[in-house]
Amino acid sequence: MLSPGAIAPVTPRAIGILIEDSSDPRGERSQVVHLVAANVPLPAARVATGFGTIVPNQDSVRIQLYEQAGPVPSAEVGHNRRVLDGEFTGLGRLPAGSVIRLTMKVAADGRLTVIAHEPRSGRELRLEALIEGVIDSAETERLTTLVGCSVVRG
Repeated sequence: MLSPGAIAPVTPRAIGILIEDSSDPRGERSQVVHLVAANVPLPAARVATGFGTIVPNQDSVRIQLYEQAGPVPSAEVGHNRRVLDGEFTGLGRLPAGSVIRLTMKVAADGRLTVIAHEPRSGRELRLEALIEGVIDSAETERLTTLVGCSVVRG
């Protein structure tokens, strides 16, 4: 538990996954679904199970994580910046609509981890990256001291 006035690390921006719209017959519609909101205290975790394969006999899934690029989270791909990209391969010709479960974690030091899990085979893909804008514990302590000792003069 943080003491009153303590500085806690938070997610600097919303973080989400790029998804393809399976109802788009031309396969051109994509959007970012944010799984972790901006300003969530760290560490943070989110498990999402609503993602799946799109085409019959799909044997791989591309996992792309994005963070919001502007001041407000948006599902528009152009309003976000890619921070992590990986290919989940060897899935064994899955039928369309097969579930891929994602677990996203952001550690207090800004380490972003996503684990993609295919329940039928038990296969997993783990991707990691550091996101910018999260301060470490030493910097948090320094800022706490500065805030605690600051004097405002009018």
